Amino acid sequence: MDRNTFAMLCELLKTRGGLLDDGNVTIEEQVATFIHILAHHVKNRSIQVRFYRSGETISRYVHRVLLALLHLEDVLFVKPTPVPDDCTDSRWRWFKGCLRALDGTYIEMNVPESDKPRMYMDVDPEEYTPVTLDELPIGEDIPNEFESIDVVEASDEWSQWRNDLAEEMFDTWMSRRT
Repeated sequence: MDRNTFAMLCELLKTRGGLLDDGNVTIEEQVATFIHILAHHVKNRSIQVRFYRSGETISRYVHRVLLALLHLEDVLFVKPTPVPDDCTDSRWRWFKGCLRALDGTYIEMNVPESDKPRMYMDVDPEEYTPVTLDELPIGEDIPNEFESIDVVEASDEWSQWRNDLAEEMFDTWMSRRT
């Protein structure tokens, strides 16, 4: 922020926001502390070291600047105006009448049939029968002809197999890169 903008902000906070210079901390230092905390996301302890003030003093004056900014709500924050119904800008036609929806107001509307989501079913609802978990053939389709591995203990054979596999995968990856 340049010096002129900073001076205008301090003057605005003093005249319209009600920020006072109490003789201990100037308005400029109060605003600088507040802006430094916001801009650099620093903790109270860092500000204590930088501005040579106690943590309580910093908290008190940051709170005062914040209250002064809240008093400037009408000056600093612009109230949105609704887009007129006769607006010809094509970007706004999708949001026609939506300003009230943003503040949590319920708007009753009728969606055209062409814009409603369509439901496609692969199963005829009249042929549907519910299936219980007991009726599902879980695990029955796995053949028992293979030996299942329950525990893999550390051995030279497994370590060598793992290393060979990793090396093969790495070589394949390197060959694809070139």
